[in-house]
Amino acid sequence: MKTLILAILFGSTALAFALSAEAYIPSSRTIAIRTAKNGGKGAYSIDQDVQFRAGSDSVTLRERWIIQDGENMRVTVVGPANSGIRYDAFYKNGKRTTPDSSGTMKTSNASVEFLEKYIHARTSDELLGSFVRAGIIPNSMLQPRQRFNPNAKVAYAPEPYVRLGRSNGVINWVFGAPTPADSSKQLAGVWIEQDAFALRRIRFQSEAEMNANQYSLQPGNALFPRERVVTWKGNTAVIRLVSAKPLTAQQASSALNPASLSPAEAKAGKLPDQESVREFYSRFR
Repeated sequence: MKTLILAILFGSTALAFALSAEAYIPSSRTIAIRTAKNGGKGAYSIDQDVQFRAGSDSVTLRERWIIQDGENMRVTVVGPANSGIRYDAFYKNGKRTTPDSSGTMKTSNASVEFLEKYIHARTSDELLGSFVRAGIIPNSMLQPRQRFNPNAKVAYAPEPYVRLGRSNGVINWVFGAPTPADSSKQLAGVWIEQDAFALRRIRFQSEAEMNANQYSLQPGNALFPRERVVTWKGNTAVIRLVSAKPLTAQQASSALNPASLSPAEAKAGKLPDQESVREFYSRFR
């Protein structure tokens, strides 16, 4: 009997705790501010391997990123020795500049599925704006919202498109409308870990997804995932962190200038013929 009473009391306490935990959810702005702080400070260089799986075959490419913030960065991609594989792209304020087949530099709008901007965002406006452009939340969520006062007599009204949810066993702040149970299509959304404010998962309107795992602290107090898995239309790319190093402002500025790419390097641009690789670099890079 004593055991039964203790079990009931424990269950009631757990339920009350769960209800109180769900009673208040921070505003989207607060969550975005905390998440953007994990983007770090200063400039740094990141090396990472991207492995593409196609049946029993796989292709692994090495990426070197120069990161200033979520809107200003550069990537250089190379393949195995003597493969002749090379890809370069410069990103600045929503634009991507990359050489075409003749080596001529061309500038276009960066894709809303460009993954690195979500990981490296440094401001809440940058992060929430990316969610809006990706169709995950409405533009109205960029407007200032009245701060919640727990002492006020006005009932607390949860913010639309932000809720608690679970993904891969982790409790997250979830942005976006929940997918209806009878829907054949998964709706777009973002999952941000509740405690660490780390972006753990993003799903786009195309149903392409990125899952980020094994976060660790890197230069500039950046919280960065050691592994990310990107899936789309039956394809998979696994991104693994190799190293992260700080850069001076001068080093970053020089590397981020498209003029730093020589004509010979621009003409050397070549990606593998594998369709999934080419699609990855056109959509997610």
